[in-house]
Amino acid sequence: MVKLVDLSEITNLNNEALISLIQKMRQSFTEQLGRANEASSLKDKTIEYLTTEIQLLREQVTYLIEKRFGRSKDTLTNNVGQLSLFEDEAEIPAFEEVAQEITVSKHKRKVKGKKAELLGQFPEMFKELTLSHKERTCEHCGENMEEMGVKEIRSQVNFFQAQLRALVQRQHAYSQST
Repeated sequence: MVKLVDLSEITNLNNEALISLIQKMRQSFTEQLGRANEASSLKDKTIEYLTTEIQLLREQVTYLIEKRFGRSKDTLTNNVGQLSLFEDEAEIPAFEEVAQEITVSKHKRKVKGKKAELLGQFPEMFKELTLSHKERTCEHCGENMEEMGVKEIRSQVNFFQAQLRALVQRQHAYSQST
């Protein structure tokens, strides 16, 4: 680094001292210019690298957007090196519908209603589903409801100590007597 010299000191220097001072200043400026050029070239390389990186990332984004939101079905185009099955569109054969009579052999269907027949062979035992006296009371007027009918809701086979019986569950319905 060159020592700073005052203007009054420069006027008192002889020619050789002035030349020496100018050479030192030139050398210092050359060194500073070299360092600035190195920093500038490093910045240029960084800018070039970042520019190519941005370009690659933009290409990736474009590709991924096209892949995600682009056409879902590829359509084939005539490739240069690939032969076509039909030289002309006029040569494509037309398919004609031929009416043919198709016969279907009969098949057996499952017989419906076998459950009642099977349950009929067992002795029946009834399980009555009734409401308690408290539940038979009308919520609105407080009157006691009377039984109006019985409805079978379910029939099943139960196994009781080596005996088979048909258990028929019946639900009682109630209404007000007015």
